[in-house]
Amino acid sequence: MPVEIADQLTALAAHHRRTLTGQIIWLIKQAHQELKKAQDGEFEMFKKMSPQERETFFTREGHDLMTLRLQQEGA
Repeated sequence: MPVEIADQLTALAAHHRRTLTGQIIWLIKQAHQELKKAQDGEFEMFKKMSPQERETFFTREGHDLMTLRLQQEGA
């Protein structure tokens, strides 16, 4: 009887690990999609700004990344 209970608990733990792993993967994918949407929105805003506004609004690193993306997309 204790062996059966231990087997059941082991199976239950394995199921919960798989379920939890699946939920973590889903959350990571959702976060990635939200980040991509935010980056795309920021890029659209960047494209509409004047060079002076870009310099003011974005950090040097952000400005460089957006400028590189702009060049890559040929816009």
